Amino acid sequence: MKHTKLRIAAAVMSAITMACASQAITASAFQYTGTPQYACEQNSTMGNYVSMWKGTTYKTNSTWGTRYFTNGVVVGGGFTAANLEGSYEGQHITGDKGLCRSMARDYFGTSIFMQISPNARYHVARLGDQVTMTRNGVTKTVFVTYCNSPSLKVVELKNGKITYDNAYYYAGNTMMKGNETWTVDYVTRPIKQGDANGDGFVYAERYADYYGDLEAIANYANNGVPAGVRYDVLMAAASLDGDWEITAADHRILMYNLLTFNGNSYYYTTEGRMNGDWSYVSRLY
Repeated sequence: MKHTKLRIAAAVMSAITMACASQAITASAFQYTGTPQYACEQNSTMGNYVSMWKGTTYKTNSTWGTRYFTNGVVVGGGFTAANLEGSYEGQHITGDKGLCRSMARDYFGTSIFMQISPNARYHVARLGDQVTMTRNGVTKTVFVTYCNSPSLKVVELKNGKITYDNAYYYAGNTMMKGNETWTVDYVTRPIKQGDANGDGFVYAERYADYYGDLEAIANYANNGVPAGVRYDVLMAAASLDGDWEITAADHRILMYNLLTFNGNSYYYTTEGRMNGDWSYVSRLY
């Protein structure tokens, strides 16, 4: 597989930035694959789904029982091939995990997910997160339906029945509910288009010790895809023009869709997602 070399010297970056300021932000044919990232991160959008689910698909106080979700593709952080829950593609996921994964599939329009261990960088609660946590030897998974950090509302199973609007307080690597403190084991979330480094967010620049997504694309284009990753998932997230290669074209698309004009100049957004109608990885070509 050919990977066009991407040389990003300061002069080239300057020229691309000037070009961006002088022309319309371009779109990719690989867009419009589902509900956009910006919409899925709005409480109002989730609220519409919750209102529908309560009376139809996932009725309040209905019994989940023996229902299950057939697992799709699941990778670890950084697109590593192994996932954290131990359930692999094609296996049946039951109980609260099955409920939460089914809700996430319906909300994000994908069965391709990433599971991320808790730490300060990755572990920020988001709408639609499937949070797996443990307390006193008991493990459960909940689905986040409202987020006003650090306050959350989640769907969870209680005595096998679907319950809504369960309030939790999210702090660090814990979820607190009244006097209960749960330790977060990992979060399962969809993979955003543009998340080239596989950390669950889309940022242009380096953050602490992590490569930003622009830098990750540049590195892949120069050096190829690193060993130990799920190649097809990484390509689906980072090859934004859909040609199954990571090149300067993908770098340009990502940069254009992370820039915002504030009236005087362009700056990189820090929303953790791409601008426009970019969605989630929902197919692996």
